[in-house]
Amino acid sequence: MLLIMFIVKTMINGEYTLSRINYSNNSVRFNYEDREDKAIAYQAGAKYSQTKRLKTITTYAENNLARSYNLEYQYSDAIPKRTQLVSLQEQIGDKYLPKMKFSWKRFGYVEPTRWHRYNTWKPPAVISSKMRIIDVTGDGLPDILQCASSSVTDCKSWINTGAGWRRNDAYKPKTIINGKGVRILDVNGNGLVDYLQCDAAGQCKAWINTGSGWQRNDSWKPPAVIAYMSGSKSVDNGVRIVDVTGDGLPDFLKCNTVGDCKAWINTGSGWQRNNNWKPPVVIAYMSGTNNIDNGVRIVDVTGDGLPDFLQCELSSGSVTDCKSWINTGTGWKRDDAYKPQTAIAGNYSGVVKDYGVRIVDVNGDGLVDYLQCDTAGACKAWINTGSGWQRNDSWKPPIAISHWNGSNNIDKGVRIVDVTGEGLPDFLKCDTAGQCKAWINTGSGWQLNDNWKPPIAISHWNDSGNFDTGVRIVDVSGDGLPDFLKCDTTGDCRSWTNMTSKPLLKSIITGTGTTTWLDYKPLTDPSVYTKGTNGAYPNIDIQNARLVVSSVETRTNLFNWKDATYYKYGDAKVNLKGRGSLGFGWIEARDDYLDDVELTHALKLTRTQYRQDYPYTGQVSSIEEYLDNGDGTKQLLNRQLNRYKQRISHSGKVHSVDLYTNRNDVYGFTSGNLIKSTAIMNSNIDEYGNIGRLSVAHYKPTVTGAGATSNNLASATTVMYPTTNPMSVNFTTETINTYDNDSAKWHLGRLKTAKVTHGAINTPSITRTSSFTYNSDGLLKSETIAPNTDKSLTTTYEYDSFGNKTKSTITGSGIVSRSTTVEYSTDGKFPVKTTNALGHSETKTFDTKTGNVLTLTGPNGLTTTWEYDALGRQAKETRADGTTTTTNYEWWTVLENRYRHATIYKMTTTTSGSSPKITYFNALNQKVKEQHTGFDGRKINSDTYYDDLGRIKQASLPYFENEQKYFVTMEYDAIGRLISTTKPADEGKTATSSTSYNGLSTTTTNALGHQK
Repeated sequence: MLLIMFIVKTMINGEYTLSRINYSNNSVRFNYEDREDKAIAYQAGAKYSQTKRLKTITTYAENNLARSYNLEYQYSDAIPKRTQLVSLQEQIGDKYLPKMKFSWKRFGYVEPTRWHRYNTWKPPAVISSKMRIIDVTGDGLPDILQCASSSVTDCKSWINTGAGWRRNDAYKPKTIINGKGVRILDVNGNGLVDYLQCDAAGQCKAWINTGSGWQRNDSWKPPAVIAYMSGSKSVDNGVRIVDVTGDGLPDFLKCNTVGDCKAWINTGSGWQRNNNWKPPVVIAYMSGTNNIDNGVRIVDVTGDGLPDFLQCELSSGSVTDCKSWINTGTGWKRDDAYKPQTAIAGNYSGVVKDYGVRIVDVNGDGLVDYLQCDTAGACKAWINTGSGWQRNDSWKPPIAISHWNGSNNIDKGVRIVDVTGEGLPDFLKCDTAGQCKAWINTGSGWQLNDNWKPPIAISHWNDSGNFDTGVRIVDVSGDGLPDFLKCDTTGDCRSWTNMTSKPLLKSIITGTGTTTWLDYKPLTDPSVYTKGTNGAYPNIDIQNARLVVSSVETRTNLFNWKDATYYKYGDAKVNLKGRGSLGFGWIEARDDYLDDVELTHALKLTRTQYRQDYPYTGQVSSIEEYLDNGDGTKQLLNRQLNRYKQRISHSGKVHSVDLYTNRNDVYGFTSGNLIKSTAIMNSNIDEYGNIGRLSVAHYKPTVTGAGATSNNLASATTVMYPTTNPMSVNFTTETINTYDNDSAKWHLGRLKTAKVTHGAINTPSITRTSSFTYNSDGLLKSETIAPNTDKSLTTTYEYDSFGNKTKSTITGSGIVSRSTTVEYSTDGKFPVKTTNALGHSETKTFDTKTGNVLTLTGPNGLTTTWEYDALGRQAKETRADGTTTTTNYEWWTVLENRYRHATIYKMTTTTSGSSPKITYFNALNQKVKEQHTGFDGRKINSDTYYDDLGRIKQASLPYFENEQKYFVTMEYDAIGRLISTTKPADEGKTATSSTSYNGLSTTTTNALGHQK
């Protein structure tokens, strides 16, 4: 049997590269080169790195080089540099094929002004602690809620339209925001944020988001005070709202003094007390009249999707015991593998000190890391290995995150946010002192790049404290990139849009000049995405800034035509209980083309709908094909409907999905009526997915009064249609299969018997039965047609040690058995000799690099030989009588912008005793011209022209060069069917034949008007 061996090279830095694949004396070898954009990450305590990139792929036949594929790269032109593939070229010996080239959307700023000032997005009100910027409509765009005074009557809201702000008080805050224990988050799992409020006054309330505003519903009112005002200070009551159970619903934790720790779990309809989840440590507490952060952070450190507890506080210069508790899924378990590496917060005479700790994933491995930097000491970083922290100062913060002046924390305007769209956090700093800088995450550390420095001061401070400058960093445009907003009490309101162009593949250019262009849009763009409306917990409708392909266009630089497919998406859902994305509910693809005079024509529109329920997620439920009329209307041409069944096997551990029924309907282009249908039903499916019964029924429209019967028709006839459907069965096919599944040898799906029955209305059914046996290796040993009858016919097979079929013998009642044998090369790759039942043999030799036949010697001893060019194409054939045929290929670029008649290469074929024939091809490998030499030495040509869909538009009759051409012209209807053919006729006239269609009937009319 064939052995395939994969050889993987392992390096000490945790990098694994496939270096070679060996099979049957052949091999594929992979060569790598160093890359600048190195990456290091961790998983489950193991380090893995990416320091190499693929440079060449070479193939060998018996250690002889056959072909190479060379890859070239570039680095993106901004920090961080990212590897981008720019070309792929095939090489055979010293011959090179034209490169396939890749271009990328420019990385970095599109505008030279870096952050681009756009007043369209300037805030409509002063930004302060009295404002929340949050998406309340669920369209993926943040909106603005504000209560600027102490009166609820002065609350306002502005909705983000995608092009600016529009006042809409349907979402105005229901209470004063600042210091009143307001939290805005999705509590009922419908994908829309809700409004909770609870302060010391005991006035706890909840408003649910209906999709058009707030509705009071105190089933969700907070079970404890969230925050309250003490004098002029806002007091943290030690409440955190976070999903601790992993069901996608936020839960309610409280711990502000020892012994007063509680938890309420979200039931989906309200809160339920459950002290299994009560916090293991005080979250916040009061010191005199001051509110103290106890150095607690609730964050998922293990990467299991469940939040954990970290705690470390330094009081009066003394570090308390640092601890960590891991979320087990049922409660908290002390595990100090993840205990904080430094103090997170401190209590200095009743004032909280921020030690500059930030817990964020800096290397993009999905695990949060630990950064610390304040003005008092050295900056440090610990990387999360998946089993704990490991010191790695390559990631130490490039600047102090916090500053302590002896009595207050000073905000120096440092923010950690991904500004490049790379998925890696970057460092920004800007305060009113004018020190504005940016450090970009390179994937292996930080690099100063002031192209990204903030366009405005983020913070303002003096020795007495900090002042809100009205600056917020948030994605307002819905492109997934953070933007800058500013609006302060002086009326200075501005906005800056992040003009980054993400590193996306832009185009692919083939060696023949055909270019495919790709474009993208975010799901926040209504022209490409429609949000669903039927989501419900735990499967909610979503809309965010995720990028999708919006169009794919194909052009060639040899002529004007353009084929394009435009995409629309809808009804994306996500499961909050751990299954994650459920995909899109539907995708539409509209095919257009641009003709030679730059007019756009709409063609086919295909709408595919998908299942989003477990275990059928991602399965196609229906496909509909329409003719897009280009005026907003469409005509249904085909519809496919699928139904599935779940199959549970292996003691309930494996859930598989089987296609149970499939129905295909065809509609008339002219009438729009249903003209035919086919239904397929799969049943009796075993635990390995083998179909035991396959029924196919073909339907036709019912003729009134026909009284058709269903004699011997398969069971699929009643599966897809109710009895009232205006379709009747025409004919059916039913197949009954049995299988042999040897799980010990893993020989699965070996067909043992097959019984096929064909049925038609008022016609006796026809049945054919076959049986099969297998050898100990699981290979087919025999197949018998009509077993156990006097007409049975059996074919048996023998194999060599490689599994090649070497002999087949046919036996049957009343016939002489006959055999065909095949001999293979010693390595088992090539059939070198074939002998038929009469003993006649032919032998072949092969090129081991390409598998091409080099010689063929027939039973009469005559030999034909072949030669090939470097690309493995036939270059010469020499027959036994000495005659030859040679074929030569050349690039031959000739432009003629008419019906895609543009030549890029030619093939010249010369046969002994005949004039050479030259065939010209365009970029799509379509024949556009053929030329040979007549008896008088003149060139005889024939031309073929194609329309914008690649169909033959005109084909010339053979003509002498420089003489008049006569054409056969074809026309097609909107769905691509031939409707007329016009040919030259006598006396300069033309003769046209036409074809018309009516449902399943086709009528052809010739030039004389005769029909059939």
